Amino acid sequence: MPLNTILQKLIPNFTFITTLLPQTDIFQNREFSSSAVDDRRLPWMGLSTSAAGNSILNRHRIESLSSRFPFETNESEVSPDYTLCLSDECLALVFQFLNSGNRKRCALVCRRWMIVEGQNRYCLSLHSHSDLLPSIPFIFSRFDSVTKLLLKCDRISVSIGDEALVKISLRCRNLIRLKLIACHKLTDTGMSAFAENCKDLKILSCGSCDFGAKGLKAVLDHCASLEELSLKRLR
Repeated sequence: MPLNTILQKLIPNFTFITTLLPQTDIFQNREFSSSAVDDRRLPWMGLSTSAAGNSILNRHRIESLSSRFPFETNESEVSPDYTLCLSDECLALVFQFLNSGNRKRCALVCRRWMIVEGQNRYCLSLHSHSDLLPSIPFIFSRFDSVTKLLLKCDRISVSIGDEALVKISLRCRNLIRLKLIACHKLTDTGMSAFAENCKDLKILSCGSCDFGAKGLKAVLDHCASLEELSLKRLR
């Protein structure tokens, strides 16, 4: 049975449609081409005129973005990075809606994302083992806006000492909250130096640490903005 006859039975308005397409070959055994149908015939394809217009507009926008941000391709086609249209502030705002795990994954996408994510991370948790000391300059060069810091060590491992805490305080002068857990190697000397460098501290929480009354007195003397102090199992 010819294709025209089949379509006439399936589509009641087939005769009307064919009159709208007098110069097309879409009902013949030829390959269908989008150029065979103009914008006025798009409603027959299930698209409204407005939807078709939006589709064309979006295509033009994508082509415009591609011309603004050219890229090279090797063997496979690579899509352009449309996030380049976003400012660093907008990109940072997007990161704020992600949990910690997803933020870490985003930081691995490209160098720009890593820098933006690091500069806008305000809370940081670190395992405060003794081998953290050599990495402190690198860590706090990347995360240079940290205001809340957790340093946690286990009871078996050797924790950071005074030198590490002083280096951290020099790079985190805007710190407002510090939590120390099982940092056995910290002494009154280290806490005194920390208090002198982080005078905006508001919350201090310490548990299972070895510094004593002199270190705490230095914190009280230098951190005038201190609002909350929590102490557990100090030796």
